Amino acid sequence: MKKILFTFVLLLVSTLLVAQSNTATTTQTGDDNSAIVNQTGLTNTATVDQKDGYNTATVDETGDLNTANVMQRTLSSTAANLVDVDQLGNSNYAQAQQWNSGNEAIVLQDDAAGSNNWARISQAQSGNYSKIWQTGSDNHSVALTNGGNTTHKITQVGDENIGTAASYGGSNTAIISQTGNDNDAGVLPYYAGPEGIYQSGMLNEATITVVGDDNSTFVSQVGDGNGALMELGVYGGASFNSADFTQVGNDNYLEAKMVSAENSSVVGTQEGDNNLFRVGIRGDDNTVNMTAEGNQNRGSWNFSSPHPEYPTHNTLDITQDGNQNLTNGAVDGDYNDIDIIQTGNGNSVGTLWYGNDGVNITGSHNDVDISQTGIGLNKSFNSITGNNNTISVIQTN
Repeated sequence: MKKILFTFVLLLVSTLLVAQSNTATTTQTGDDNSAIVNQTGLTNTATVDQKDGYNTATVDETGDLNTANVMQRTLSSTAANLVDVDQLGNSNYAQAQQWNSGNEAIVLQDDAAGSNNWARISQAQSGNYSKIWQTGSDNHSVALTNGGNTTHKITQVGDENIGTAASYGGSNTAIISQTGNDNDAGVLPYYAGPEGIYQSGMLNEATITVVGDDNSTFVSQVGDGNGALMELGVYGGASFNSADFTQVGNDNYLEAKMVSAENSSVVGTQEGDNNLFRVGIRGDDNTVNMTAEGNQNRGSWNFSSPHPEYPTHNTLDITQDGNQNLTNGAVDGDYNDIDIIQTGNGNSVGTLWYGNDGVNITGSHNDVDISQTGIGLNKSFNSITGNNNTISVIQTN
């Protein structure tokens, strides 16, 4: 009797597993087509292949270990296709591939307890839009485009998530927002090309917003006229975070904001002409390390805290190698360390760009070291108010 019962249970489990493992494949050729797939259970697979333009693909999957693959292709220059994938559960995988211009792809993997989900959007040509939303932990997002005027938005809420966006072409926008701990905007899944937010071309924009602890971010921009904004703790506390960036080209701009931040770091390099950077820190034990190689680089930095608190034990290192460099900033706090090295001609510390006129310090036990090397056009404007502060200025022609 037990053997018969055990055999019956095995058959029942096998039947349930088969019933929960569905496969849906849809192929459509032509314009204005619509494909809708709904699957509930485990290890379901939905595949949609649409050719030509103005098509819509919608996939809804509830459960674990599900896969959604959507491919939209067209021969026309404007495709205007739409992909909408919604997955609820764990260990799900969603991929959307779109060709030509004017496409939109949205992937939602929305489950407060969800984990280990993967979302990948690939778009070719220009004028496309992608959005990935993930909640839970250990999720991965990748958005890639090869064309201009494209927008990528990645939002991750939870811990140990990875978000990546890469754009090749001009006038692209990439936005990554992460709320939680141990997240990375800058470490790619193993299969997906350049790391972090990577943009190659002209007039691209990148924004990373982080709230939480032990997060790391990375931005790389190659081309002219690019801009990057990195916000750590602006909308909440943030500790033990790191923000790294590299900009290669002309007229690049970088702004890093660290509010209510502790034990965090900003490390960056700008190579080219007419680069700009701004760094704002409100907190303790933070580090900023900026390197600029080229002509007419600029800088603006500020350490501050709401009264009566003061930022303490922060470190700022600026190295500029080139001509007509400028740095400017203010420190309102104690036990901070400022180190500025300028090598080249016509360097200035203070005046003109974003005020505060040089190294302007209010507080105690701060250390300032300034070294300028050039052909006699270097300048240094500094103002220090407080006790036990030290400043050293070395100028060599």
